[in-house]
Amino acid sequence: MAYNDSDSTAFSPNSPPPPLDPPPAEGRTDGYGWQGQAASTPSQSYQPYGPPRGGYYAGPMAPATSGYAIASLICSVLGFIGIPGLGTIFGIIFGHLAIREIDRSNGMLQGRGLAQAGLILGYIAVGLAVLALAIVILFALLGTGAALFGPHQ
Repeated sequence: MAYNDSDSTAFSPNSPPPPLDPPPAEGRTDGYGWQGQAASTPSQSYQPYGPPRGGYYAGPMAPATSGYAIASLICSVLGFIGIPGLGTIFGIIFGHLAIREIDRSNGMLQGRGLAQAGLILGYIAVGLAVLALAIVILFALLGTGAALFGPHQ
């Protein structure tokens, strides 16, 4: 049978689709979920499954990552490489906000590791800044003390 045969029984775009199989007899099933319900009107089409009913469970959603946790880590890293004072302070603030938000979310938010990394980097930067300030003050005092109490010529 060739493609252009006029007596072809194949489906053509201009002809209506073939009719659907009728539902099985009353009380029997066809193996696909049809329970033998007769159509109330002839225009009702064959539907092996009904529409979804209200109140169905869609399943759990994946937890989102806290924006504060991401901001904490970014600000703390910027505190080391770009904005030493402000980045570190914002990193610590956002880290504490993120941990509080994650604890109160009842499992709907994640990112505790990001927040803890931001806090650790922030506190390390603060510790290094305090240590550097203490060394500068110590050298200033030792230098001034040496000039005051050292031998004068």
